[in-house]
Amino acid sequence: VGEGGGQQPDPDPDPNPAPNPYPDPDPTPDPGDGENGDFSFSDVPANQWYADYAVKAAQAGLMKGTGGDKFSPNGTLTVAEVVTLTARLYADRQGESVPSSDGAWYLGAYQYCIENGLFTTSEVPLSTMLNKATRFQMVDLLDRAVPSEEKEVIKVVFNGEVPDIQETDPYGPVVYLWYRAGIVEGDNNGNFHGNTNISRAETAAILCRLAGLTPRV
Repeated sequence: VGEGGGQQPDPDPDPNPAPNPYPDPDPTPDPGDGENGDFSFSDVPANQWYADYAVKAAQAGLMKGTGGDKFSPNGTLTVAEVVTLTARLYADRQGESVPSSDGAWYLGAYQYCIENGLFTTSEVPLSTMLNKATRFQMVDLLDRAVPSEEKEVIKVVFNGEVPDIQETDPYGPVVYLWYRAGIVEGDNNGNFHGNTNISRAETAAILCRLAGLTPRV
């Protein structure tokens, strides 16, 4: 999912994470202190490929900063954060809000996803919530939250054109669908790197494209 027109530092660009800037109650804490509507981040240089995505995702409330005017673009998401984003995307499209719950900050989102049939406890065990999420998990879960009309094909991507995965492989169908819908793109060679972690920068890019805040790729 090397987002950024293939100009990413490494196979795992940077859409969302840093050291471990995920307090508790929210998988993506508050932006550059956004109360004054200031969504600039000191760690998001304007010349980086993800700058526009980070700012627009924060302005739209899709993601938040990690505190102290940081976005932590290279920080990586946990499964709990991906589950929370999945719940938010689905709830927004249903005109609902994700309920809170006693216990861990992600429990309300997790239970909401289970109750709405987005995944089962065997597919996403509660015990995995604090594990780092892979790109495969990110695309698989978010895909379940958005309707098919938001994933219309806009370009031809033949089986095998994503070098590191075939359409017949596990996760292959959803990966190829998202390439064809212009929601994700690969690294410079088109590879998806599905088993690597997903960054906050990459996540911001994906969410902006899904929300129509930026063009598909």
